[in-house]
Amino acid sequence: MPTLPDSATALRAATNRFIAMVRDVDESQLASIVPATPDWTVRQAISHVALGAAYYADCLAGRDQWVDSPTQTAEKNTALLEIRRGVPVPTALADMAGAVDEVIDLLAALGDEPVGFHARQLLTPQGIQSMLVNEVLVHGHDVAQALRRPWKIPDDEAILALQAMTALCAAWLDPVKSAGHTASYQIRLRGRYEDIWLVFRSGKLSVGSDSPQKRADCVVYGPPSSLLLVMTGRLSPMGAFLRLKSVSWGRKPWLGLTLSRRFRSI
Repeated sequence: MPTLPDSATALRAATNRFIAMVRDVDESQLASIVPATPDWTVRQAISHVALGAAYYADCLAGRDQWVDSPTQTAEKNTALLEIRRGVPVPTALADMAGAVDEVIDLLAALGDEPVGFHARQLLTPQGIQSMLVNEVLVHGHDVAQALRRPWKIPDDEAILALQAMTALCAAWLDPVKSAGHTASYQIRLRGRYEDIWLVFRSGKLSVGSDSPQKRADCVVYGPPSSLLLVMTGRLSPMGAFLRLKSVSWGRKPWLGLTLSRRFRSI
């Protein structure tokens, strides 16, 4: 099984790539709409990523609080963007780099102690950093699409993001779209990474790296980078299949087409 990078190393690497990609964006490009998040311009998307790092640092340092419910995340994002409206992009990027350093330092001081997160969940320090990696990777993809610039999502960084996301999946279930659902999913990641099992029973979800079941109802296979984009709604499951980026099989392979829709946006 491949060795994954330390989450702090992955976070710094993703942050540095993001800053390098957007450092020279001009005013006309900043006004462009981001296709994946059409309510945001490129300027707002960049600000959101930069603010995410600052917000994590503030919560970890006790200067702010995580939201109590997944339904409050959009409201919190809007409030943070309003507070930082008009901040020049170079300033936002410099603040982001400093905030990432602060997050890493604060978490290093905690050792392996679980840390509070959104929706009253607990994550390891590695998980917290990996959630921030997820933010940078996914929104970096969004901004790159809007700017028509290349954006690399390394598989070893994507697997960290996927592991952190799936640890939170149960709290982010959409109660309407998952109601009564019973099925097992085995997410097999290309590259011999550890499998992720999502097992639904009457709308309740358990998550792990193993399952008492010998066979899943639906096996979803693909590179971590592609599956990250599928799970965050950036790439449709059918689009991933047609581009040979993922494939599903098992007793109910069609379930792979709707898995990501059973969750709210994280």
